[in-house]
Amino acid sequence: MSEAQHKGRSKRRKKIIIAVVVLLLLVGMIGIWAMWGGSEKSSGSSTRYFAARRGDLTISITAKGQVTALDIVQVKSEVEGGTTIVSIVDDGTEISQEDVDANMILVELDSSRLTEQAATMEVAVAGARSGHTEALEAVGIQEMQNESDINASLLSLRFALMDFQRYLGEDIANEVIDSIDPNGAGRIDPNAVDSVDVEAIANDERLGGEALQRMRDLNSSIDLAQEQLRRARTKLDWTERLYEQEYVSLSEVEGDQFEVSRLQIDVDKALLARELFLQYEFVKQVQQLLSDYIEATRELARTEARARSRMAQAEARLLSATSTLRSQEERLVHTQEQIEKCTIRATAAGLVVYQMGGYRWDPVPVEVGMGVSERQHILSITDTGEMKVDIEVPESAIHRVHAGQRVRITLDAMADAEFGGEVLEVSRMPEPERWNSGDARLYSGEVSMLDADGNIKPGLSARVEIILDELEDVLYVPVQAVVNRGGRKICFVEEGGELVEREVETGEFNESFIEIVSGLSEGEQVCLTPPRLLDINEDGQAQAEGEDAGDEAESGDAGDQAAEIVDPCAAATAIEGELADPCAVMVESADPCSVREGIADPCAVVDDVSDPCVVMGDGSDVDGASAGQGED
Repeated sequence: MSEAQHKGRSKRRKKIIIAVVVLLLLVGMIGIWAMWGGSEKSSGSSTRYFAARRGDLTISITAKGQVTALDIVQVKSEVEGGTTIVSIVDDGTEISQEDVDANMILVELDSSRLTEQAATMEVAVAGARSGHTEALEAVGIQEMQNESDINASLLSLRFALMDFQRYLGEDIANEVIDSIDPNGAGRIDPNAVDSVDVEAIANDERLGGEALQRMRDLNSSIDLAQEQLRRARTKLDWTERLYEQEYVSLSEVEGDQFEVSRLQIDVDKALLARELFLQYEFVKQVQQLLSDYIEATRELARTEARARSRMAQAEARLLSATSTLRSQEERLVHTQEQIEKCTIRATAAGLVVYQMGGYRWDPVPVEVGMGVSERQHILSITDTGEMKVDIEVPESAIHRVHAGQRVRITLDAMADAEFGGEVLEVSRMPEPERWNSGDARLYSGEVSMLDADGNIKPGLSARVEIILDELEDVLYVPVQAVVNRGGRKICFVEEGGELVEREVETGEFNESFIEIVSGLSEGEQVCLTPPRLLDINEDGQAQAEGEDAGDEAESGDAGDQAAEIVDPCAAATAIEGELADPCAVMVESADPCSVREGIADPCAVVDDVSDPCVVMGDGSDVDGASAGQGED
């Protein structure tokens, strides 16, 4: 056996082994599914209930933020053109008032470029002298250039007058020009073209030039066409008489009639050609040539004005070159001031906090060698005695948040500690949209942080609970127990072992519970997993999917009900008679919110927050708060 055949057989053997392993895994998964699914079906769906409770309910929203100091002194670079950091004080350094009095150096920026610029200032003085000589010669050159430009404009004006005279004849052309420029000063209004009576010019016996030649050609065409038409009509008369005597056929008569019609069209075309010439072409050509003449006169005036302007500029450059030396001395003083600004000293006491550059997903650390631009924020000196939290409020809650509301603040780094405070302000305008924010609009806000000691450092992540209202002695249920159906708020209440639809009136709500104003009584058991597809019988009882509702789903009537009652744990979408349930742990699981032993509930909320889908056998309370879920 060759080596190539041996390798080919080895590869086929590996493929067979991999296929067998995959097949065994699939068989195992199918077995697990059958075991769990079968047990689920045999045991029936485990519906979850909650006993409607009366008590105090806190209405709040939660926002994330970052701790910052209330009083911050920003240290920025004032060096023009940008530079790099040569040395910088350590992040977190405490600056005392003694350090401020001693002019402690915080940042040193690279001044080598500025030092080189100062050395080249002296060389610039010699260059200024050379520039003065060049500006003096430029004045003489500009004077000769102006003379040439003016002569070229005069020649263009002469040619424009000749073109106008060639088209109308010298007599009429000169008369028209004298009418729009009686003084011969060349200051002609561009709108003077509209004041010329072109129709009178066309009928003037003195008309000559190309326009007269064109008129003669058109008149000749008309005369020729009319003569041909006259002869054709005469021939037609004879042909018709001969036809009456039966000497000619009908086709000959029709041919002469067609010839008369054709020649009549030729006459009409010739007449129309003359009319179009007089009405459009002649008018256009007269106005165009006259406009060219007027534009040539204006161009001459512009050329003379440009000549004066350029001469003035040349003289100004000469004066500028004379004052360049003084300007260079002023620039040297400015450069020396920039060198001094490369050394940034402490102006206030506090904690040094670096300002990270770059983007949020790709921050640039502040360190020696980092480039900084003019007015760039390098670091801040923060007073850690008073702190605040910068938060972002979602658009859906912005109308409920205002200054003065009480807040509770917890820090990720100090989970056991809680701080008080209040909302200081909320922006009226949303933050600019970010690439990763989707359609969400966020509003920035500030929250004061009370009882903060020196251990609270800027930049810590914070969780802020904004207290919107505190309701006393109200009836409430979990938010997932209330669903929308045709614009009504519906709960499903357990009565005699059956689920009965009950319309309720709701009030305020938070991220976990919703107030029930009317429709329920304290202690009544409400379903936490409302049926995804319902069939309401005559007694107002709800049948879950799998009973008669399944028959309706096959007929297409149950799809409307499924669109009205939404399961908070599933996006119940009717697709060809089936309901897609993304929260189901196993395919065809009776209860998508059920918790199987050893399998985590995909609808549960983690981080020490209890699962609102868990069944309390005695109808007791659901502890904790679920993840944010709106009224609808």
